[in-house]
Amino acid sequence: MSRIILLAAIGFAVYYIYKKLAAKKLAAQQASNESGRAQVMLKCAQCDVHVPKQEAISSGSLHFCSESHKNLYLKDHHS
Repeated sequence: MSRIILLAAIGFAVYYIYKKLAAKKLAAQQASNESGRAQVMLKCAQCDVHVPKQEAISSGSLHFCSESHKNLYLKDHHS
């Protein structure tokens, strides 16, 4: 019986620590994400994947997820 109580206490301690760490991680993510505000997303003209505006590669009015997709698109559409 004492083993069950000991295992239950250890389980509760592990759960409590996990929840505390998860809460800290979530708070840090929200703080680093411009105070929890949504980011502006732009669609890659090559593959239609959405990327944050700060990470997008732009060429004129077109936006791309990577330099290689920009080069592929421009090669295919401007030849």
